[in-house]
Amino acid sequence: MGIKKLAAMAVGLALTSGAALADVKYDEKSPNENLIGSGITIGVGVASGSSGTGYSLDLEGRLNRYFQVGINVVSVRSGESYDADIFEYQLSDEVADSHYLSPQHVTPRFNDISLNAKVGYPFDVDNTTFRPFIGLGFSQLRTPDIDLEIVPDGESPGGACGSSSSNNNDSDSNSSSSTSDNQCLELSFDSMNTMKIDTGIEIAWDGAHMVTLGVVSYMVDDAWEDLEIGDDSTSGYLRYEYRPDNLGFTIGVDTKDQMGEPRAEMGIRLNF
Repeated sequence: MGIKKLAAMAVGLALTSGAALADVKYDEKSPNENLIGSGITIGVGVASGSSGTGYSLDLEGRLNRYFQVGINVVSVRSGESYDADIFEYQLSDEVADSHYLSPQHVTPRFNDISLNAKVGYPFDVDNTTFRPFIGLGFSQLRTPDIDLEIVPDGESPGGACGSSSSNNNDSDSNSSSSTSDNQCLELSFDSMNTMKIDTGIEIAWDGAHMVTLGVVSYMVDDAWEDLEIGDDSTSGYLRYEYRPDNLGFTIGVDTKDQMGEPRAEMGIRLNF
């Protein structure tokens, strides 16, 4: 059975379990209902790691104290640039000998889109709520295509693939200050699909603070050959959230992301 099919079955099981718990009635609210109870939370923040910096977006829906689903987007620009010369092997020898690629340095952007479902069981001890949980999800890591202009040696780039630069003609001469339309080399990257299983505990107190400690395992289905993604990996993570009312902030760190590199995030969260 493939990982994608297993992921679909696992998430379906989590959704079914959450629906079964949706009708549970509570005699009284938790002292940390603002953090543990039902609601919708939107998060916006910045993300940084050894692969680069960027932004993160979160949308989380909590059906009740037991079950939640969410979508998370992390987009980071690589901290490493690559010389465009290394892609000249994709050109014919004749073109490569008389042209160059522009821009001369390539900096890819990585977009990590995740869907997840989480089931937990909260219990209160005085004013502190403990919520052990298990989560299942599916992620896709993409990098957008990159266009490189193929420019004849000795000429300046036109600024965009397939676009003509302006010609400057006057009555005394018939000169041109730029080249004609140039061709474009499109660099395409394979996506990496990943099933994620994580488990951990949330600890909330004073109706405003929550710490999440967890471990997540990434099970890679497709190799992203261009970036030589390694074997499956397991990561620990830590999150702290301060939200005394509907608006708060969060900060967190992962020992590894899907690319096997550490990542840190911080941002604001709005709860409805």
